[in-house]
Amino acid sequence: MIMSDGQLYFAEYDNYVVRKIDLATGIIDVVAGNGTSGNTGDGGAADAATLGRVFSISKDAFGILYIAAENATKIVYTPGTLSGTVLDTSNNPVNGATVAIAGTALSTTTNATGSFTLNNIVPGSRKLTVTAAGYGNGEATVAINDGQSVSVGNIVIGAQVSGVTLDKPALSLAVGGAPAALTATVSPSNSADKSVAWHSSDANIATVDNNGLVTPVAEGTATITVTTADGGKTATSIVTVTHFVAMPAIVYTDAAVQQITSMTATAGGNIASDGGAMVTERGIVYSKNANPTIVDGKAVAATGGAGTFSVSLAGLQPGTIYHVRAYAVNASGISYGQEVTFATLSSSSGLDTLHLSGITLDQTVSGSVYNYTANVPNSTSDFTVTATVSDPIYGSVSASVYNSANTLVAGPVSLLSGETSTGLPLKVGSNRIELFVIAQDGTSTKYTVTITRATPNDGPVGGGPSVVLPVVSTDGKLILPVGQAGEVRLDNGLVIAVPANASSKELGLTIEKVLDAKNLLSNREILASSIYEILKNFPENFSKSVTLTFVFDPAQLKTGQTVAIFYYDEVKKVWVKVNGSKINGDRIAADVDHFTKFAVLVVDQATVLPVTEPTKEAQLSDISGHWAEANIKQAVSEGIVKGYTDGSFKPNTTVTRAEFTVMLMNALKAQDEGAELIFTDVASIGAWAKKAVEQAAKSGIVKGFDDNTFRPDAKITRAEMAEMIARAMDLSIEENAETGFADDKDIPSWVKGAVAALKKRNLIEGKGSNQFDPTAPATRAEALTIILKMLEKENS
Repeated sequence: MIMSDGQLYFAEYDNYVVRKIDLATGIIDVVAGNGTSGNTGDGGAADAATLGRVFSISKDAFGILYIAAENATKIVYTPGTLSGTVLDTSNNPVNGATVAIAGTALSTTTNATGSFTLNNIVPGSRKLTVTAAGYGNGEATVAINDGQSVSVGNIVIGAQVSGVTLDKPALSLAVGGAPAALTATVSPSNSADKSVAWHSSDANIATVDNNGLVTPVAEGTATITVTTADGGKTATSIVTVTHFVAMPAIVYTDAAVQQITSMTATAGGNIASDGGAMVTERGIVYSKNANPTIVDGKAVAATGGAGTFSVSLAGLQPGTIYHVRAYAVNASGISYGQEVTFATLSSSSGLDTLHLSGITLDQTVSGSVYNYTANVPNSTSDFTVTATVSDPIYGSVSASVYNSANTLVAGPVSLLSGETSTGLPLKVGSNRIELFVIAQDGTSTKYTVTITRATPNDGPVGGGPSVVLPVVSTDGKLILPVGQAGEVRLDNGLVIAVPANASSKELGLTIEKVLDAKNLLSNREILASSIYEILKNFPENFSKSVTLTFVFDPAQLKTGQTVAIFYYDEVKKVWVKVNGSKINGDRIAADVDHFTKFAVLVVDQATVLPVTEPTKEAQLSDISGHWAEANIKQAVSEGIVKGYTDGSFKPNTTVTRAEFTVMLMNALKAQDEGAELIFTDVASIGAWAKKAVEQAAKSGIVKGFDDNTFRPDAKITRAEMAEMIARAMDLSIEENAETGFADDKDIPSWVKGAVAALKKRNLIEGKGSNQFDPTAPATRAEALTIILKMLEKENS
């Protein structure tokens, strides 16, 4: 007795039958046997057959009933039906295909719609095979239960393979050279089986892998054969392997050495071509002498191969000029790039001489003596400091005066080597003068002078001259009473020293850094400092010269170049050199009698004329014939945007918010340091873009999103780009203005005014049927084109 699918099967031993009870209805039916002992009736109705006594019954997963009787084993099942459709790889029906049940004689053919039906299927897991003239074989496996009708769905068969071809009928390779790939194309494209096998006639000459990659081994000739799995079709390629002659690698040294300290630096290069052979080593060679080689000193990059790299140079000597060259090693030998020079920072912070006006020290000044004393009469109420240092080019001195209560009375005052300070006060009693000699790399040495000023003699008070201290300001603004000396500085980039009695009027003086310098550098002059506009409260010139001292970066200068101070002639629109400039290390000073815009410019050492940025014709591999080709070349030559290291520009690549901000600030030639960013995703802004974003944020060009993010890597939309351009041009914006574009209703209200203003000035155009398409991303070509239009409009 067994239970199966809600039925109870049981055998009546002596009645020679098997019955079942439907547990849902209680109906009893005879399943097999007619009540007569025997072994007849096979192939007919089960309940009409004879049976012997039944010992056991069972049913399998497909519903077949197995009966073990005394004289035979019987199987009882209801045949099933299988149906389906045969299609080709283009989903077209296949007419006349033969569909068969594997291991049986059952088969049928498909009709015009590709359909088929197979009857009298014994329950179980059945494999269908499909064959058709002109096609590859197909198959499907399906489970069919007792009396079940099952659809197998679609059986797809492809065409039989008719041939195979190779993309290269011949290959020329070199021993030790790069491998080459062969590509096999099996026909027709809808072939059922496109798999192939590869074979080399002589693996000692050339080998081939399962993907058709051919590798040269030795000189000679070999035949590479590809064979299709379906039909055994073949194609061949003749491979000729010759002796390999490597070319020298093409090497370039990076133009600027980075992260320079007194003992370390980072230099880099680019292996533009490996010469057809593997670059096994690359790096930087360096020496104090010109044209260094690997026998002088080298720093090896971690990996070989072509492309860019950088390495750290260590163990350098402070204050020393080094020559560096990139190098690469391949089978042809060692190749070197062009020579680049740089100087390590000086760490010399010793004091050579010290002169305090009217004061005699207790001992001779020496760089290794750090403490001095002196006594002065009460009549000595002030003094000046003149110090020379061991590194007069880059070293400087900072002087401060403290009283006996350790309170700062004056300073710190910054001085160049040999420069005399303004008057510093001395209080009655002990005065401590602290001098810090500061080296170029920032290291410093402290020297202390303790000066004791005597108390006044008994007698009437008064009668002696009073000491008038100079007025000092560090915020770029100075109010100077008549007759007094003063000093004002801004950002440590510019110091103005005004002597006493330089004017008969009270002086109001301000220093402002010029942030938008593009219109002031129309001849492509090269700045060595920021541009400062100095203003005063009266038009007359000074009666005494005023000294301007600028800080500049000597590392920016190339061979044959120096710097000079210039002022901008607002009438002639030209820069005019200030005569008498004196250079001391990274500072340059000159005397002037009037104020205007001043800057330090790079000049030719021989002619003392300003050096200009060369106009470079952009050599880019993918802009020929592009609608923005001329604009791209102009933008690259003006330093607004750069191409990629592989020589491409990718004009149709979309621009991120960070990339567009860098382009825009490059075009504006922004000079300010920018504002500290408060965006919550500031950490995701790359170092290459951070300064530009800071400058744009300070100028109000970028403001971020409502969640206080900047989203530097998001693609900039045309709406966002329009808003930034309008802000950069400081345009007057009419809220919710009509833009004139066909999709005006789709343009967000926050940018409508900017879009309308830019369209009115012909700075933006519609797309297609006059669509602005505000949410569309902008490409590199579109971004630089609107920036160039902005500059043209600004300069017109």
